[in-house]
Amino acid sequence: SFTWKESGRKQSYGFVAQELKDVVPEATKVPEEEGDMWGVRNSRIVPMLVKAIQEQQTLIETLQAEVKALKEA
Repeated sequence: SFTWKESGRKQSYGFVAQELKDVVPEATKVPEEEGDMWGVRNSRIVPMLVKAIQEQQTLIETLQAEVKALKEA
C-alpha cells in the first residue's frame, strides 16, 4: 500500500512504478519529461505472476508427494 504524493490519497494495493522498474522494467512506463507521472503496465505483470503460481504449484505437489512417501515409510 502507498499514499499518492500529490493528492494524499491512500492506495490499498498496487505497485510503485519506481520500485518495479528495477525488477520488471518492461512493465514500467517511465515518463518522457521530468515531473510527469510514472506508470505501471499491469497487463505485462499478469503472465509472469501466473507462471510463478504454476511453478509454485508444481513445487507444492512435489513436496506433498515427498511428505506422503516419508509418512508411509
